[in-house]
Amino acid sequence: DFCLSRGLGDVYKRQVRWWTFEGDASQITRDASGAPTGLKPSVYTDFDAAIALANKYDLAFDFVLFSAQTGLPTTWFTNPDQRQELANVLAPLFDHYKNNPRILAWELLNEPEYDIWGGKIPEDAAQATVKLLASTVHAHTANAVTVGSATLDGVLMWTGLGLDFYAPHWYDHMDTGLQCARCVDVPTVRTTYGIDSIPIVVGEFQGTPETDTLQRLKDFR
Repeated sequence: DFCLSRGLGDVYKRQVRWWTFEGDASQITRDASGAPTGLKPSVYTDFDAAIALANKYDLAFDFVLFSAQTGLPTTWFTNPDQRQELANVLAPLFDHYKNNPRILAWELLNEPEYDIWGGKIPEDAAQATVKLLASTVHAHTANAVTVGSATLDGVLMWTGLGLDFYAPHWYDHMDTGLQCARCVDVPTVRTTYGIDSIPIVVGEFQGTPETDTLQRLKDFR
């Protein structure tokens, strides 16, 4: 996955979206109650290897922390104490790679709206988690923080929570209304949703050989 950015700090020709704690986040240790307690040492080994690749090939990473809420213990979102423990576990990671120019952003969640719309996670619990983790990122580093929204209209769920840019996804079936990122411009989106002026980045889209990839990039910009 690749993204385009403007006004997000240093600009690299190759910005790569890299999944980190995908699935059940087995790299995070837990106590008997399932609460997060720490990171396995191999996490830092892997991140060091990624940064080394970035330095070698002139890359910048958007590290996606978690794929979906339902892949994780729901109490990490719904229990305020475990939510804070999750932030405490991740804080040393943010601090260890503080202000690294090879990190474009920490992307907290991927398409969390689907679990919310499906009634699997309460919206307020997801929002509280995003707000806490965003503030934790900002307390330890100047790197940006975002959420990979399932759709363009999904960004409305994350306003006012401390994100540095919105990163909605777009696919071909999203071809009408304000979900159609190729059909609307940024002022229209801002006016309709009443959202703030932070950048909007198309964080995920289909760009395979059978599509008009170059035209899509031009449309999004």
